Amino acid sequence: MLPRSGLDGRTQCLYCKRTLGRLKEEYVYLVGMATSEVDGFPENFTADKAKALREILAALTGGEVVEALEAAREAAGNDMVALMTRVFPLVTQVTTKVISNYGFTQDGVGAIQFEHVMKNLGQDDPEVARLHAQVRSYFLPAVVIPPSSHP
Repeated sequence: MLPRSGLDGRTQCLYCKRTLGRLKEEYVYLVGMATSEVDGFPENFTADKAKALREILAALTGGEVVEALEAAREAAGNDMVALMTRVFPLVTQVTTKVISNYGFTQDGVGAIQFEHVMKNLGQDDPEVARLHAQVRSYFLPAVVIPPSSHP
């Protein structure tokens, strides 16, 4: 049996380290692609069109998605690798489906482009910033770090 991954990184098994490495590489690749394409995104996507955030929140809090997210979170527990491999893909799937209605591609690159645009719009619009923070909390939920027994 493989040891559970430790939050401090000291007790992670080789599989966990490789999985985290692949996730990091994929994220860096997608961020690079999306960042290079954000500048070319149509200027007509303004704060009033950021209602996509409300639609994403509605999709994440309604229907069978809620049950799937709860099951994924329960299965993942407090394991960050499990959260990234079980919860993150579900939230991304819901998000990309909604943002495709607003001219973003229905993939990871579109999700990252949307993230950058929302971050920029949120700097000038407190309501966009608030909604954006709510959506982000689904991607990166709080992880409880147990007290360390190491000095």
